[in-house]
Amino acid sequence: MIIENGVGRDILVSGMARLFDATEGAEIFELTDEGFRYLMDSLDTRLLISAGVLMP
Repeated sequence: MIIENGVGRDILVSGMARLFDATEGAEIFELTDEGFRYLMDSLDTRLLISAGVLMP
């Protein structure tokens, strides 16, 4: 998934995720515990499964 640079910065500043791999142009984000809890509380589980965030 491609994330616009400003959005990526917002994700990091918010504490939702941390930079797992900083390879330029192929950065990988890892959800923090706080970010995971937010997603689980805010989004329908079926949506997270269909988006590949959760395993069925």
